[in-house]
Amino acid sequence: MLSSAGIINFVMSSIVKLARRRIESRSSFDRRVHEIDFLRGFLIVMVLVDHIFWNLKHFGAMWYQASNETNTIYKFFQDFFGWYWTSDARAVIQPTVLMAFCFVSGISCAFSHSNWKRAFETLIVWFLIAVVSNIGQALGFFSSQGTIRVDFNIIGVLAFCMLFYCIVQKRSWKALAAGTLIAFLMSWYFIPVMANNFIRYFGSSEVIHAEHVETVPNFYFPLFWEPASMFGGSSQADYVPLFPYIMFFFGAALISYFVYRPHKKSLLPRGNWEKPICFLGRHTLIIYIGHQFVLMALFNLINLAVIAYY
Repeated sequence: MLSSAGIINFVMSSIVKLARRRIESRSSFDRRVHEIDFLRGFLIVMVLVDHIFWNLKHFGAMWYQASNETNTIYKFFQDFFGWYWTSDARAVIQPTVLMAFCFVSGISCAFSHSNWKRAFETLIVWFLIAVVSNIGQALGFFSSQGTIRVDFNIIGVLAFCMLFYCIVQKRSWKALAAGTLIAFLMSWYFIPVMANNFIRYFGSSEVIHAEHVETVPNFYFPLFWEPASMFGGSSQADYVPLFPYIMFFFGAALISYFVYRPHKKSLLPRGNWEKPICFLGRHTLIIYIGHQFVLMALFNLINLAVIAYY
């Protein structure tokens, strides 16, 4: 027969096992800080919409010409989405979404136990995007899209932000405050001064965007500013500099140190209606990588069908 001590140990171990199973059986939605996932999911939806709008503008113009300029739907695609792409609205929305992405990523670092792993995984993804897009550009893939070359974009920004964060993550909040201050000074003082010095010694040229024209040095620092024309400045599908966006990442990490890090719990009540957006928020990297190929393939297939019809 079991002794009283043995019975107690058996009961306690059973309770612990049941509690562990209960915890492990909780969904990701229940375990995670849902408001961060929701915001990240909302932002990736904004990215998807932005890229869909570009395709509708680009292919809409092609389809309108193929219809001998008679199809009013294609004309609407050309005019409305063409207007949006060069409008003041997008000039505000696009950088705001990028800043928010960096801010949310900085907040999230307080919850992760493997920031080094996340940083290197994101670095690998950025490197693959740069290599594959440059090879695809050289070989003329998706030529109807204009260009697919990407040297440095938001994935590269987040990768280097996480890498720099890993260096100071074991230190006190003062290290995060110092990182935020350095990022601010680099963004608003040192980088412009450095750019002006390079312009003085190496000259400058224009980089033509859909919504504006930017003057950049004839010298290429991928993390700091766009390449000049001699480096293919007008032949990039996307470019996002490390500065000033790293400032929002470190600022958020500093806020998270005091707001989320002590308890690592949600601050807002959760609702089941959030689950679809939170699901997207948990898989933003996969969605960001995959949606580009899906949209390219989808719109090129539609383009073949439209051209064949006319």
